[in-house]
Amino acid sequence: MDTRQFYGRKEHDRAVRVIPSDSEDSELEESENEDSEVEESHEDWIPESGECLSLDNDTESEDEDEDDVEEVDVPRLPRWRTPHNAHFNACPEWQDLLPKSDDIMSPLQYFKQFFSEDILEVIVEQSNLYAIQCDANKPLNLTIKELEQFLGIVVYMSLFGLPGTRMFWNKACRVSQVADTMTLNRWEAIKKHLHFNNNEERQEDNNDPLHKIRPLVTHLTSKLTSIPMSEKLAVDEQMVPFKGRNRLKQYLPSKPKKWGYKILVLAGSDGVPYNLEIYTGRVVQPPELADVGASGNVVLRLAQPIPKHKKYKVFFRQLVYECPSCAYTGSAGNSLHWYCSWQQTTRCQLDVRC
Repeated sequence: MDTRQFYGRKEHDRAVRVIPSDSEDSELEESENEDSEVEESHEDWIPESGECLSLDNDTESEDEDEDDVEEVDVPRLPRWRTPHNAHFNACPEWQDLLPKSDDIMSPLQYFKQFFSEDILEVIVEQSNLYAIQCDANKPLNLTIKELEQFLGIVVYMSLFGLPGTRMFWNKACRVSQVADTMTLNRWEAIKKHLHFNNNEERQEDNNDPLHKIRPLVTHLTSKLTSIPMSEKLAVDEQMVPFKGRNRLKQYLPSKPKKWGYKILVLAGSDGVPYNLEIYTGRVVQPPELADVGASGNVVLRLAQPIPKHKKYKVFFRQLVYECPSCAYTGSAGNSLHWYCSWQQTTRCQLDVRC
């Protein structure tokens, strides 16, 4: 069946029916007479001056009423109110300056500032020792030059983005920058025996979960704390993606990378980190610092390298939920200004001396 015929109107309904001439319906005549009478009445009526003024006043009053209605209907912007429990003090002036850098270093020079000769020597020594501990007949004989090439290949692989490491040496997708620097067997041998600490020196009472990488973490932390700090600092957590098997692996559903190692970082407003701490569970608070709770202790530990008596500003969020836990006074007398966001709505400023 034709859809137009099924859904459309019938042909006999579309035609306009003609009114017969002998129709007794008088409604048409009455309507015509009424229209003519209205037209004649409009032609005969002439408004007076007073009536014109009254009409004008009526129209003006109606316009004013419409304007009032429009003004009431316009939504107003919300006004932020200061909570009663918040105390805002004047922000003190920063009493420190960042040094001016006259020489611009290359990326390799920046990299060597963190991975200096002393830490490379420790890695070479511990890697060769671990290879002998595994098999005395197959020493690794790693050198500092080969270790630098290995680290360069690792950085290049992370930027290039192939799904497998062996694909860099495969004929189908060979990458000359990697394959010409080191052979596949040598690269995998260094990766297999790469170590930072001696496993045999670990005592039974040493419960450090980061024992194998403790020299590297200590070295990098000392390099970060030596960087000149900016005025505004922040303490927050950062995820290092990892889905392997390790008891230090954390799951944070609110993060873009939900699985991995959690690192607590003290960084500046420009994103430069100045101190870090890898989360390993419960940590014993140093005796020189007060115990203000697990979350507050993290902030106090990371704030230790901040210069004293320089009026630095520290911001933290979702780490210290109770504001009274930050009211800590230490013996050093360093005047810091801490800003915490409580429930992401109420901001309170605390003068903390640590």
